[in-house]
Amino acid sequence: MTQPVLVILPPGLGAAVLCMSALGVIKQHHDPAQLVVISDSESEALLKTVPPVDDVLIDSGAVWYQWRRVKPLRAALQSSNFACVYDLGDGVRGAALFKVMFGWHVPASQRAQIKWCGPMPGTAMTHANPNRAGMHLIDRVADQLRGAGVGEPSPPDLSWVAREVRTFTTPFKMSEPYVLICVDDGPAGPWPAARVVEAAEWIAANRYVPVLIGGTAHSPTAKRVCEAVPRAVDITGVAPPGDLVFLAWGAALAIGPDGGLMTLVATAGCRSIVLCDAGSDPALRGPRGSNITLVRRDSLGDIRLSEIVAPVGAKIASNPAKTG
Repeated sequence: MTQPVLVILPPGLGAAVLCMSALGVIKQHHDPAQLVVISDSESEALLKTVPPVDDVLIDSGAVWYQWRRVKPLRAALQSSNFACVYDLGDGVRGAALFKVMFGWHVPASQRAQIKWCGPMPGTAMTHANPNRAGMHLIDRVADQLRGAGVGEPSPPDLSWVAREVRTFTTPFKMSEPYVLICVDDGPAGPWPAARVVEAAEWIAANRYVPVLIGGTAHSPTAKRVCEAVPRAVDITGVAPPGDLVFLAWGAALAIGPDGGLMTLVATAGCRSIVLCDAGSDPALRGPRGSNITLVRRDSLGDIRLSEIVAPVGAKIASNPAKTG
């Protein structure tokens, strides 16, 4: 039986989206081996639908002394006898998992035989590019796989969702033009509810349906928006990633803080206004594309509606559904 291959992904939905094409290239290179991916719970639902992925393991982020939390993952990793490991993260979590799999003290001669593609020093496939810490995730992974002789990933692509999603329902008529608003927090703090309400009011005034998306179902921000803007539709916490990709394909625009959901809808090709705060680093992990506009302030509360309206106001105002 062919030994499986393990891929360690960086945490977060956005990172999983940006690594989609890399997963396909790795799977093709090792076919017919099973491809096992280890990530966090935020990206689990998406990864379980990705065609190249055969199994998903969840890393809870427990540290070594939290034995009861580490034990199930340790057992799964040690029993699988992986032919090769690809650490596509920054190496921190990968280093911890290396110890879980091989022990704390691995002799140099043994380490040199381990097929571990990543920043782990002394292994058979170490990615030793001194510039890797300053590279965008897409570029770093491409450089890493190129050096390992695996191949060249294409830009992230979510078109496969159309083949994998079997059912799709929405609580509103998709014949009505709509705009997605992500109400999740940014890396350094929340997008204040008052600012989200302003955006939703502007969208509704231009005859678009504000559709609220987010990881937490019926969050206080979503509730406040729906109270202030009766036309708003709240699907926070209930729409799976595949449904959100479909919605992104049909949306006129998406607005929201830098994070996993905005990376998902922007990568799907939706015209997107990504709000960045002091904790954002789009140069290293942000979505890419001509459809994306970044608006950046130290705090999301400092971003005014006029800064969001400026690049898209004419497009929204030209809605054919708007009369008079």
